[in-house]
Amino acid sequence: MFTIMIPRTAKVGDTVDVRINFKPARLTWESEDVLIINGTDRRQIFQRHDDVDGRGVPCHFFIAGDSQADIASGKADSVTITTPDETFTYRHK
Repeated sequence: MFTIMIPRTAKVGDTVDVRINFKPARLTWESEDVLIINGTDRRQIFQRHDDVDGRGVPCHFFIAGDSQADIASGKADSVTITTPDETFTYRHK
């Protein structure tokens, strides 16, 4: 699974500079269902909500799936998120 926050000013179709595992990367919010890392690594979006980061800056918070390579090799995992109202388990299609 993959989680990331991007500025709330970003919208579908935008590409933003981010850091993933402390390394610079480019993240494209391709559609309501897909993020793309560095132009080639497509990730299915499981959930998005508006939040604030640790500095109080408004952002979009995404929970997205594993890389296509991990899915193909059987290394993909699932994630279960529990909120006060519901429990969600996300698995790859």
